[in-house]
Amino acid sequence: MRTVVILGFCAALGWACSSQPQREVPGSNSKQRVLDALTKTSGKERALETYRAWMADARKYTPDDETAHLQILAALERMQKLAAGMKQHADQIKGRLLHETDHRAVLTASRELIRTRQEYAHDPAIHPGPRPEMSHIAGDDPKLPSVLRDLGAPRIMVLDDCVVIEFGGGFHHQGLMALATDGETVMSDQKGRLRLIDGLWFYEDTD
Repeated sequence: MRTVVILGFCAALGWACSSQPQREVPGSNSKQRVLDALTKTSGKERALETYRAWMADARKYTPDDETAHLQILAALERMQKLAAGMKQHADQIKGRLLHETDHRAVLTASRELIRTRQEYAHDPAIHPGPRPEMSHIAGDDPKLPSVLRDLGAPRIMVLDDCVVIEFGGGFHHQGLMALATDGETVMSDQKGRLRLIDGLWFYEDTD
């Protein structure tokens, strides 16, 4: 459902901003093509409901149903390409964190960061402001140990017992979680959690 919401928003942008009128191919069933495409993204049970909602919005910007259908299909195609690109980027980050990162060095630097977290400025991109229980540190803060800064993470969150080095956004987040002490687990029974070394975990949330 979340995917459908995102697609609907972006689709609205697509047909609202489009300056190129679309033409239907003679003999094709544009409504059925839309329903088939929405079934893949929202499921068979919600496809018709989603279609009606999208059409109500699309017809504000299009002269007829056929044009609206084609605008929706074009928006879905654009979003599929965007989603594929985002997945490729996320997979590249995951591969780098799993196979091209010095896990021991990251863990050591993270534990030092826990000890010194109060010495760092609050990341101005994060609102609200500083909170005593958690430090938000910009991933490119020049004071960071180089092994952490070189990861290129958008966000680093530090508590007294762990450091979360996070990538991604929206409904997909991934990154590393470094624990203050060895022997602890990070929801090891949940999908997307992978122990790299004692005290350092990879996590991935896609819901």
